[in-house]
Amino acid sequence: MRPSAVAFSLLAALVLTSGAAHSQSEPPAFGIKEPEPRVGSNIRKYVSRGSMLPINRRYDQLTAEEKAHLLAVYESMGPDDEPPFPAEGLRPIHEAIQKAQQSLLVRGDLLMFATVGADGNVAEVKTIRSPDAQMAAVAAKVLFLTRFKPALCKGQPCRMDYPFSFHFRVD
Repeated sequence: MRPSAVAFSLLAALVLTSGAAHSQSEPPAFGIKEPEPRVGSNIRKYVSRGSMLPINRRYDQLTAEEKAHLLAVYESMGPDDEPPFPAEGLRPIHEAIQKAQQSLLVRGDLLMFATVGADGNVAEVKTIRSPDAQMAAVAAKVLFLTRFKPALCKGQPCRMDYPFSFHFRVD
């Protein structure tokens, strides 16, 4: 049985409002592991991984190399330009979507663009590809609930798209 999108909205709100900034001294994390190992194992499996950027870093905590990787997805960025980025990093988004995945169990790739305003709020979410309509709705709601560091255009806050992708698999 599939839970309703309303339940996921409430869940996403709880997850996103409980996220705290992560310290720079914490090693970079590129995925999320199970809270406890499965029965018969001492190894916690990844429930989410594959991010090209550390999910436990805010934009100002990314290394120059990590920022360059992010900038590479944009066609034209000047020296005083910066893309939008989730204010608390990617972890709260990944955690909320992973909680939905525990119920929906979808397989495939999700690609969305969140249009982030100069105020850091998401104004629009466009789904380019999704393995499941309900998962697309959940992910869109999570992005709408996420506060972003706004983009900078010539040093000034501006409106810009933020690409978000997630690969779903079921073990």
